[in-house]
Amino acid sequence: MTTTTTPGPVNTRNSFKAKHALWIVFGLMTALVILTRDRTLLDPHSFLRQRYAPIPLLMFLHGIPGAIALFIAPFQFSSRLRQSHIGMHRFMGRLYIFCVAVAASISIPVAVILGPSVLVMAVTTQAIGWIVTTATPFIVFARAGSSTTASG
Repeated sequence: MTTTTTPGPVNTRNSFKAKHALWIVFGLMTALVILTRDRTLLDPHSFLRQRYAPIPLLMFLHGIPGAIALFIAPFQFSSRLRQSHIGMHRFMGRLYIFCVAVAASISIPVAVILGPSVLVMAVTTQAIGWIVTTATPFIVFARAGSSTTASG
């Protein structure tokens, strides 16, 4: 008579996964940008502050929604948030879509005004890409109905 034992449930809650490594890398990249580039915007005599001085309203309309979109985007991939707080997930998704639409659209006139001319094509391509990659899942989920986002 052979006895087989089945292993107990594997505790994956405390195990390190690839997504944790991606979060760490994303956090380090964000910190690097804030410390090396964005911090200089607080200095009124810095090169970046002087460069953006002619168009403060456009930079505000591009920068604030862009920062909000980049901050909340990773949370849209959280299955835990999606399953336990569907209302918050949907609110953040709508806010993300709005912020992308504003930030990406404003980036094109900013590039036209500030130049150089090669920047305009690059920014336009990036803006279109950001809008398309944001609109695609929205359209898919809108066509499928609300049951798709609730089930994950």
